[in-house]
Amino acid sequence: MGDSDSTLSDSNEAISERISETSTRVSAVAIPPTKKQKYSSSFQDSWAQNQDYKDWLVKVDSLTAKCNACVVKFTVKYEGEKAVKTHLKSKGHFAAINNRTTNNLITAFLPRKNNAEESSVSIIEIAQVYHGVNHHHSYLSTDCAIKLNSKLYRDSALAKKVHCGRTKAEAIVENCLAPKSIEDVLEDMQVNTDTSSPFSVLSDASNKGNQKLFPVAVRYFSVKNGIQNKLLDFVENNDESSASVTNSIVKSLQKCSLKISDISSYSADNASVNYGVHNSVFTKLLDLNAELLKANCNCHVIHNAGRNASKALSYDVENLTLKIYAEFSNSAKKCEALKDCFEYLEIHYQKMLRHVTTRWLSLYSALDRLLRCWPAVKKYFLDLGEDNCDKNVWKFIKSQEHELEDDLRSEIPLSECYIYFVHHYMNILNTHIVKLESNRLSSTELHEIMSDLKEQIIQRQNDQFFGSKVSAALKYLPANQKQIFLKEANLVYKKLLDYLDKYYDFQNSPFQYFDCLNLE
Repeated sequence: MGDSDSTLSDSNEAISERISETSTRVSAVAIPPTKKQKYSSSFQDSWAQNQDYKDWLVKVDSLTAKCNACVVKFTVKYEGEKAVKTHLKSKGHFAAINNRTTNNLITAFLPRKNNAEESSVSIIEIAQVYHGVNHHHSYLSTDCAIKLNSKLYRDSALAKKVHCGRTKAEAIVENCLAPKSIEDVLEDMQVNTDTSSPFSVLSDASNKGNQKLFPVAVRYFSVKNGIQNKLLDFVENNDESSASVTNSIVKSLQKCSLKISDISSYSADNASVNYGVHNSVFTKLLDLNAELLKANCNCHVIHNAGRNASKALSYDVENLTLKIYAEFSNSAKKCEALKDCFEYLEIHYQKMLRHVTTRWLSLYSALDRLLRCWPAVKKYFLDLGEDNCDKNVWKFIKSQEHELEDDLRSEIPLSECYIYFVHHYMNILNTHIVKLESNRLSSTELHEIMSDLKEQIIQRQNDQFFGSKVSAALKYLPANQKQIFLKEANLVYKKLLDYLDKYYDFQNSPFQYFDCLNLE
């Protein structure tokens, strides 16, 4: 009995140990925890309308928001609106909001888009600048006029808002008016179409201080408006070589999508760089377009013919006009003395005109004014006497030093015959120059104008006609003086014809074949 109890007790202990060991092993095995279910949030459009968020909160996508004040993005996937509130209370956001309220963006100073009033102001400013450019006003003058308008029209809200200083006016011209004008020209020329217009190219050199500028212009025929002369480009180039000028012209044309093959002629002054035989702008353009015509400036030809012919005269009439203008141009006292001479002879006072040697129209105008005032001018210098008078001027008037005032009007001595003769032939030259300078002149009229000029000179040479005043005076001149004058006057006509023949080809000019197309 005792042994069986002992055996049973040992069995129970063994079972207990096994159970304990099994429990230990079971507890050693990791039991996975129960998973907690998670929820995600998305951006709600109502947040952007919230009074606290609408000034800075922006939706990026369904899970992301952006703060415009801090310029940062943050997720709302896990916390939803709580993430927005957390960002709202952050120090960085608070500082960004304070900076935003104290510092305005540059856009606050710019005109708002689609604002009718601001658009009206812009239109007024552009119109004012265009008006100034069209009438050759300076930017300063335009700015002054705009400021005056704002004070004159105080009841106008628009006038008060119009401001256009030099910098702004220049920007409007360069970035608004100039591109628009070129666009209109190219549209009128029908560029990039099958019916694009042939055109002539014109260039010149212009100095402004230490700048060398080359305007590039075109001349073409418009069905709507007839012959048109338009400025296409203004190039700054300090290199006056033929290669550089040609390159500038080609670049200006290519920039406007104009074809070199459409150029009908090249026009410029008669400098060798433009029309030299071997290395000139014309020859280089001729290499690019074999059908190019030479359209040099015949106004220069006529002007130079007149100046060259006057060298045959023993009296320098051109120098006379320069000396007389210089006498009165800078002296109020001398002008008053001259006015007294006008009043004494009962002649209406007229100011002397300045002759500029590089301008072909100024000599005739200055000489014409001088002849209208000649009795009074002559009396002024005679009153001065030989000692106080310029010797070049005295040469013209010394023969009448002791004449009476009445004779100053009627008698025409030899020296004055030269003045009237130069005035006579300069009038012929000037008339034809004005015709050539017409904006409506076409190639069909050129040869006729040049031929008519030559014929008029030949006719006067054959008729020995030197002007009505001279013809009347020659009857009373001594024979020796008359012979001297006729010899020099005929030489002037000869030099005029020789110069015209040298620089205009009357026999083989291509423009003579266009003459039959002239409908006028």
